[in-house]
Amino acid sequence: MNGTRLSIENYRAVTDRPMEVDLSFSDDGGDDEKNDDQMYRVPSTPRYSESSFKQFIKHPTYVPGREDRVFVVILVSLTFLVQMFSRDIWVPLFGPALTAFPAWSQTSLALIPFWNTFTGVLLMIPASIGINKYGMKTSLLCSCAVTTCGTAIRCLPFFEESMFAVHASAVFLSIGSIIAKPLTVTISTCCFRIGERNMATGILTIATMMGSAAGLLVTIELREPSFFVPMTNVQWKIIIEYIMYGCFTANIVCTLLVMVFFPQESSSSELSYSVNRQQLLPSKSFMTNASFDNVGLLYIALSYALSNAFSWPWYQMIDVTYSSMDFPQSIGVDCRFWMIVHTCSLTLSACWFADQFTGSNKLIGLTCLLLGSVCTLWFVSVMRRIRRNLDLMMHLIVAVLFAFPLSWSANSLLYELAADHAHPFPENVAVSLVESLRIILESCLYVLLAIFPELHIDWLHVFTLVAGLMGFIFLLLLKEIPCNR
Repeated sequence: MNGTRLSIENYRAVTDRPMEVDLSFSDDGGDDEKNDDQMYRVPSTPRYSESSFKQFIKHPTYVPGREDRVFVVILVSLTFLVQMFSRDIWVPLFGPALTAFPAWSQTSLALIPFWNTFTGVLLMIPASIGINKYGMKTSLLCSCAVTTCGTAIRCLPFFEESMFAVHASAVFLSIGSIIAKPLTVTISTCCFRIGERNMATGILTIATMMGSAAGLLVTIELREPSFFVPMTNVQWKIIIEYIMYGCFTANIVCTLLVMVFFPQESSSSELSYSVNRQQLLPSKSFMTNASFDNVGLLYIALSYALSNAFSWPWYQMIDVTYSSMDFPQSIGVDCRFWMIVHTCSLTLSACWFADQFTGSNKLIGLTCLLLGSVCTLWFVSVMRRIRRNLDLMMHLIVAVLFAFPLSWSANSLLYELAADHAHPFPENVAVSLVESLRIILESCLYVLLAIFPELHIDWLHVFTLVAGLMGFIFLLLLKEIPCNR
């Protein structure tokens, strides 16, 4: 195939103009569908500025045809699902784990999710730079290797007696899963064209959520009916050990699949003299200045952070909330599971419409956030009355099943909008900045709830409503730009 070969040599790295790329193929008598099934070359990061530095430079990469692109999404989705299931399994198995391993501390086990926050803030942007520097396959293999090491620690004989081993495993698993968000938008940008990227991003995004749903599904299946004799600690220990061995095996399989079947990227090309010269310039304040100068990216980051940083903690503590209202214990687990399932279906629907109507990401995202806020208002009104009327329990459950999933279904669209407004950053770095702001804001909320626990029951749902409306307003203020990546 005689395709257009792109080179950094043709790149105007010393200007703020986005690189204009011609992805058309030579006319050799074939139609577009035939060309789409062939190999083509696209720029991994089509924008640079004079302030860009060495780690941000990303070379063109060979991307497979349509069938192989679908295979890449399926392979990476499976990898993300296994990684998230392995990482978050202690959340649904919190009680059984304490029963199976008496040597474990309840407080120490509850602190395991903290490593997701800590490593996310510190390493997400470096992970994005690593993807740009070493390529998608190498970065994904490193992620799989680190995650496999984390699950291997769980299979060691002394694991059940050592909380240090539990936390060491959690650190490895948290580091391994950091790559999910930046790699999602990298694959979308590099492997898909306009009209396909939203669905690719949506599938990869819901794969991470399905990992959590899989853990909840395990809990539902292992739920003890009241007419059965409760399982002993030995029985729970055997079940959890089987799950640990299963996680280790699944991660090894994913590592081998990525190693063998993930498409090989092209080798690096020579950089021009002008680009090499720019790499020698100091750029310590580049990221900070560029972040605040990019008003569009700032609006997207605030919209994403506000629409997630309050609703996600409420979701995590839904069992405590329902228990305070004398709901049956099983309702919290069931509700959390179906919220994830509902979010996945709404996300795919929103992404499909966004791909069908190019340039509608903002409009569809606003619609999702607005409907989510309306349902949250319904949910807040029910929360204020439910203590006086338990017959409203079903209204509360239905409101929750619509309020949060509708807001979360806009996340994939916000990732794509962040990639469109990424200049002068690479797309994955922009998404990492957006995600880091969400993690920081969510961590601040957890600290506030730890200091003032009464806010959880009485005011967290109100904060969630206000934050959702603010997220809608910030997205409304966003000025749309044409997608030229």
